[in-house]
Amino acid sequence: MALLAALSFCAGVALAATGYWFGDTPEAQLDRLGERYVRLALALAQQHPEELDSYWGPTDLKAAGAESDLETLQREVAALSADLAALSTSATPAEPAGLDQRKRNLIEHAVQLQHILAAVAGNSGLSFADEAAQLYDLPLPKLEDGRRRAILDELDTLVAGRGNLAWRVANFQRQFLVPAESRRGVFERALAECRQRTLAHLSLPAGEALSLAWSRDVTSPWHTYQGDYHSVLQVNDLRIAFASQALDIACHEGYPGHHTQFVLRDQAADSAMDGAVENTLALLRTPQSALREATANLGVDLLFTTDERLAFESQVLLPLAGVDSMQLDTHHRINRLLAELAPYAIPVLAQYHDGTLSAAVAIRQLERQALVSNPVELLEFVDHYGAYSAAYTTARAPLLQRLSLGAGANKTDWRALTALFQQGSLAPVPALTGGP
Repeated sequence: MALLAALSFCAGVALAATGYWFGDTPEAQLDRLGERYVRLALALAQQHPEELDSYWGPTDLKAAGAESDLETLQREVAALSADLAALSTSATPAEPAGLDQRKRNLIEHAVQLQHILAAVAGNSGLSFADEAAQLYDLPLPKLEDGRRRAILDELDTLVAGRGNLAWRVANFQRQFLVPAESRRGVFERALAECRQRTLAHLSLPAGEALSLAWSRDVTSPWHTYQGDYHSVLQVNDLRIAFASQALDIACHEGYPGHHTQFVLRDQAADSAMDGAVENTLALLRTPQSALREATANLGVDLLFTTDERLAFESQVLLPLAGVDSMQLDTHHRINRLLAELAPYAIPVLAQYHDGTLSAAVAIRQLERQALVSNPVELLEFVDHYGAYSAAYTTARAPLLQRLSLGAGANKTDWRALTALFQQGSLAPVPALTGGP
């Protein structure tokens, strides 16, 4: 009897360590497994804060995300995956529907976390292309060099003169620089316009808010969703040099970009009474994050036609900045050509990442082939984030196809966009067909 009691005690300890107890329902077990996933992800974020996009879940889980070395975290995530695979979620009359889907989602989250840990540890052994596919579900684009040459030729014509093309482009654009003392006002006005136009298409919940935090400590704008339909956007006004850039960033980070994405996703979870804790956390290196970036990049095109954008900038933003709007058409044409040229940086970044191109050669090629204005900064980004740099351009084509934007923004497009935010993938949504 003593031996049996001892064995029973040891078994109980083992079950407690893994979060299981006899008589637990599948839902209760999934709740604990979801908490384990969140703790592990937050433990990674303690060491590498940049890997966490946003967390708006229980504060006690954040405090419980004890710091662990990467090797330990990798073992613990592997154990979590094994426990998830072993869990039975067969529905019974007493259990809520959707447990199987939640289990599949959690398994996917755990696998993604394993890939992220390998990438952060630097032991994934993946090429740039394989990393883009594994972490972000992104195939690298097949590019036509003839189109690249045509873009460069057109730019050469637009800014004809002496000096290399990159210098001439930068010199032309300089006339649209917003004075430092006007940049905050220009950005705030752009953000207000983006919000107003977004609300004409989307219904956002009462109380949603995006707070601006001006900071010289960030180089790029940084959005953080805090839950309860509220976000904070950190912005360095010294890095918003142009009115057109202010409008792009306002749409990308705020409306209908990242803030709107998280608000609609959270609203959908609230409406479905989905309290799954794993859905209150967003990591950076995931397919969902890549999709959010690509969608946010489309934000300004969803809100403004070309003529509307030119009118708003020339009649509102540039006067506010005290900048002349002469040649604004050319300024925007150059911006569009540079955006079309951006994907041509990807092959150079891939070769640099894979070690087949030195930094010095990569810098020269980025400057000459894609007119990248800050190639050193871009290579540093690749050193840290690898293939995430492809997310901003590579997902654009399938996204445009998914939203049917060939004919321009319309009501159906916005319904598709809302569904995309809520489900976080490019999977078809049957309910969208045939409706108003």
